[in-house]
Amino acid sequence: MKISRIATAIICMGVLAMLASDAIAQGGGRRGGGGRGFGGGGVVNAGGSVMSMMGNDKLKEELELEDEQVTKIKEFNDDARAMLQEKMQEMRDSGDFSAIREAITELREEQNESEKEFASEVFSEKQLERYNQLRVQSMGANALNDATFRESIGVSEEKWEVIETMQQDFQEEMREEMQTLRESGDMAAAREVLTEMQEDHQKKIMDSLSDEQKKAWEDAKGEDFEFPSRQRRQREDF
Repeated sequence: MKISRIATAIICMGVLAMLASDAIAQGGGRRGGGGRGFGGGGVVNAGGSVMSMMGNDKLKEELELEDEQVTKIKEFNDDARAMLQEKMQEMRDSGDFSAIREAITELREEQNESEKEFASEVFSEKQLERYNQLRVQSMGANALNDATFRESIGVSEEKWEVIETMQQDFQEEMREEMQTLRESGDMAAAREVLTEMQEDHQKKIMDSLSDEQKKAWEDAKGEDFEFPSRQRRQREDF
């Protein structure tokens, strides 16, 4: 069935993208050293929001969470997950692949705004400052999708239009490459290729920034934090 093939393609591309993210998060494929790059502790867009990782003991300790806060975060994540599953089912049922891509982008934006609002309510001022630093580390280049963050590091709307075009071109390249890799069935090769593509892309974005913008980005990340691997998150996520 057509819908079944579309759903399968989405799942496969998602798995490949997550493999690439995890390889970077774990330090795999990193070349040349020098500088901290986008993510802290070797993490670049590690897959999954910081809020959804709060089942991890290291994160709880890092933010000094109280039991009541942990409970509230779990309830928030449970509700968010249920809504996401419902939305994803609706998209799969539609069978419109182009609409699915747009809907996923909208979902990410909605999740980002929802988490920011919830974080401002559940965290203390000190916790919120560190949480925002962790978000910047975890999101990597995707942090630029947040207009507030762009403004904070001095990225103009004109500059953002250039970077956004770079992002869109890269996404198209990734889709084409993931289709080829999916057909090959070699997941180990997929991890290596996609990791290299992501690293090259993010280096291009960083190189396009001024020294002042790079420094502001580094300052926004705070002290490096080593995020849990995807396998560990699957066991610990709320």
